[in-house]
Amino acid sequence: MSPVIQLQSAIINAVKNGAQTINMSQWLRRTSLECVGRAALGHSFGPLRNFSTRHGDAVDEVMFVYLASYMP
Repeated sequence: MSPVIQLQSAIINAVKNGAQTINMSQWLRRTSLECVGRAALGHSFGPLRNFSTRHGDAVDEVMFVYLASYMP
């Protein structure tokens, strides 16, 4: 299944019980990890199937530190 379809399914599952706030930045970082993993390494890290994965959490932490360095 393509990462875009996985993203769509994950978001649909997240809002099944009614409207709520979705952190799209976090979802898009995990989608990027999945795309890079498949394209460059031929490996799926699974950050869209299981939201709490070691690789997905690491990407979230690194991106937070990286983006925070550009904030005033």
